[in-house]
Amino acid sequence: MLLHNEVFGDSVRLEGISESGNSLVISQPYIQGKIPERSRTNQFVQQIGFDQIADGFWYSQQRTVAITDTKPANFIETDDGGIHPIDIAIFVPSRAMLQLWDK
Repeated sequence: MLLHNEVFGDSVRLEGISESGNSLVISQPYIQGKIPERSRTNQFVQQIGFDQIADGFWYSQQRTVAITDTKPANFIETDDGGIHPIDIAIFVPSRAMLQLWDK
């Protein structure tokens, strides 16, 4: 969550752990808007410094982080044209992954 907040300027919070103990319960501010076109989400991800590795999978060499699950339904576009990720998986890739990507 901290990484997500840092990269995307969001304020995702940990609320707890599910009763089963198998998942985290998180929250983030509500954003009014619509699901953007894929071209808009791709443009946004590129503008913040990510290069596409595969469909829906991006890597930022500057930050040494990767993001996945970047389908349009995981973004909100506000009336002012802003793009906001709402359900993006972000992580620090392993050395093996970096070697595979030749980064």
